[in-house]
Amino acid sequence: MATPKLDRCCIELLKRIPDQFRSSFTAGSGVMPRGNLLSAETIVDYVNRAMQDLFGNFWQSTGGDVKKFIGLFPELVGISEAVTLAAGNYVIASPYKNFKKLIGAVLSSTNKFIKVKDSSLYTVYLSQEYTDYLPTRDNPAIIQVSQLLACFPQNLTGSIKFHYIKVPLDPLTGGFLVQNGDTDSPFFDHWNKNICDIAYLKYLEETNQTT
Repeated sequence: MATPKLDRCCIELLKRIPDQFRSSFTAGSGVMPRGNLLSAETIVDYVNRAMQDLFGNFWQSTGGDVKKFIGLFPELVGISEAVTLAAGNYVIASPYKNFKKLIGAVLSSTNKFIKVKDSSLYTVYLSQEYTDYLPTRDNPAIIQVSQLLACFPQNLTGSIKFHYIKVPLDPLTGGFLVQNGDTDSPFFDHWNKNICDIAYLKYLEETNQTT
């Protein structure tokens, strides 16, 4: 596979250091060679950590407000395939290990929307003791509790599809992106400068430099 967006960030970072690749390399052309100063693994690590910081900084500045965050990063919205419920629940697994926040969900069989409820209501829905919080198959609810998606009523069967905000991680492993791997940077190209700015600052800090 190819990772042209990730590669472009790596190329730009190397120019800023400044460093040069030991052999010719263009974005998306295959395995990236090492630089004279930095190994290929180190270059990619700086870019990966910068992408994490970019995501984290804006997630914090928007207060985790889904609408505000999506307004900035529409490219970070993911849609799952149908996943099977077990006792009304689905635990986030591969290939969705880049999952951050549930946005919405539908029943696969009917495309009926499932109302997303706040995690603070999880025990209320679980108790089934309050008439205002007794969903039915025709009026279901879903709550994210960490990496668990709990559907109510809990005897809901079948499968669901969910929409979610994804972080810049490998969806199969939950680890950092791999250069020339199966998953490229999820960010639109106009964020590349921000990513490189952060990566370069990390390089300066970690090598005890100021410029």
